[in-house]
Amino acid sequence: NYKMFEIGSRVVSRLRLSEVARPFLQRIVRRTGESAHIMIYHNAEIIYLDKIENHAPIRATAEPGLRAPAYCVASGKVLLAYQPEDEVRRVLRRVRAHTAQTITDAASLRAEIDAVHERGYAINREGWRAGVAGAAAPVLVGAAHAIAALAILGPAERLDDERLHAAGRLLARQARELSRQLGYEPGPATRRRHAA
Repeated sequence: NYKMFEIGSRVVSRLRLSEVARPFLQRIVRRTGESAHIMIYHNAEIIYLDKIENHAPIRATAEPGLRAPAYCVASGKVLLAYQPEDEVRRVLRRVRAHTAQTITDAASLRAEIDAVHERGYAINREGWRAGVAGAAAPVLVGAAHAIAALAILGPAERLDDERLHAAGRLLARQARELSRQLGYEPGPATRRRHAA
């Protein structure tokens, strides 16, 4: 798995991921009306790499360089879905509440992480910051190795479940297209199997 990370890192540095992702972020903002972000995973956290703002009078955003615990944001859940099993277990042992809505039950979190492989995206309702909701999808290289996540953030009152899931499906399509631009070709064995 470290080998895949190394390959992924080289791809990222060579192509300057945030530059390649910009047209995708712009498209996501146009289609959802929310601010769009690209994040990477590092040591149980996600790090915001780049963003494009929407122009709504009320909006939610995060500055590049900001970090958040992976288990309580949508981008973190999609990136955890592609981490080695021991890393997922390590993260799930350290869960704590950040808002009244943070999911702290390890089994519920595990179910959300596992669901990423089925539906291609994850959502977050105020798990990290009160009043902020989001959706995210993984950008893949190699054999189902996620190097980044594409995401939207917005006010929870505007992003009801229907809008979040619609955004998640859009993000999954955009992330697949970005993955293809980065040279990813899905094979028959791309779905990572969790150890029992």
